[in-house]
Amino acid sequence: MRYILCLLITLIFSSPSLAAYSFSDNFESYSVKADLSANWSYISPQSNFQLDTIGGYDGSQAIKFIYTPDSPNLYFYKTITAANLSEIYVRFKVKVISGAVGGIKFLKIFGVDNATNYANWTWNYGEVNNSQSYFPTLCFGNGTGLSNDTSVCVKTTGSVSGTMTGTVANSAGEYIYLDDGQWHTITTYNKYNTDENADGEMWVKVDDVEVLHITNCINRNDLNSRIVERISLGDYANDYANITYFVDDVEFSDIPIIVPASTTLLSGSQEAGLGGSGNASIY
Repeated sequence: MRYILCLLITLIFSSPSLAAYSFSDNFESYSVKADLSANWSYISPQSNFQLDTIGGYDGSQAIKFIYTPDSPNLYFYKTITAANLSEIYVRFKVKVISGAVGGIKFLKIFGVDNATNYANWTWNYGEVNNSQSYFPTLCFGNGTGLSNDTSVCVKTTGSVSGTMTGTVANSAGEYIYLDDGQWHTITTYNKYNTDENADGEMWVKVDDVEVLHITNCINRNDLNSRIVERISLGDYANDYANITYFVDDVEFSDIPIIVPASTTLLSGSQEAGLGGSGNASIY
C-alpha cells in the first residue's frame, strides 16, 4: 500500500498537465545536423559544433561544441518567447573534455530584447576576460539601467563583483571544475524580480548539489520585459577559449523538473505549452 501511494504521488506530480511549458531533447530524432533546425536555431561555422552520433550519454547522440582561440563564436539556442515565462528551470547533461582553457558563455538565458532594453542571465564556464576555466560564474544586470547583462558577477566562491541588490544564500566556497571527461548534470533556476521588488532568484546545482544560490535579488529594471526570449547552450567565447564539450538530455520547464536525471528521456524531442502545439511533455 505504501508503495502504491508513493507511485500515485509520483505520477501526479509528474503529470504533463501541471506544466504550462516544457521541452526536452535527447537529440536522438535527428539523422543529420541540418535536422536540428526543427527545434533549434544556430549561427555558427559548420565546424564549431556537431551532431555526434556516439558521443552522448550512454553512447547516444549529443551535441558536440568545439571552441578554439582562432574560431568564431558559435550560437546555438532555442526561442521560447511564446511560452510567456518569467522564470525557467533548465537541466542538461554535460561532459567537458580534459584541459579546458578560457571563458565561454556556457548557458545564456536572454530576456525579450528591445534594442538596448533587456535583462539576461549568463552562466559562464570560466571568465570571459581571462584564461581561467571553471564553472560557474553567474553574471546579470542590477537593474539600475535598461541594459542588464553582466554588470554583476557572482562566483561559486561567494565573491561578488559589481553592485548587487541581493543575498548570496549559498555557495560552494570554491571553484567547480568539470573538465574531467565525465558526465555531469547541470540544473539551474532563474526568476526575474517583479516591479519595485527585490524578489528575483537564481541557483545552480551540479550533480544535484547546490553550488550557488542568490535570493532577494534585483536582476532587471522595471522597464525591462519579464519574459524569457531564448535559451542558448553555445554562445560567446573569449580569445583564450580552447574548450570541447558534449551536451545531452536537455530539459526546460516552468516548474521544478522532478523526473530523476538518471531517467532515460523519451525518444527524440518533446515540447508542450507553445500555444498548445508540439508533442506531449514528459513532465
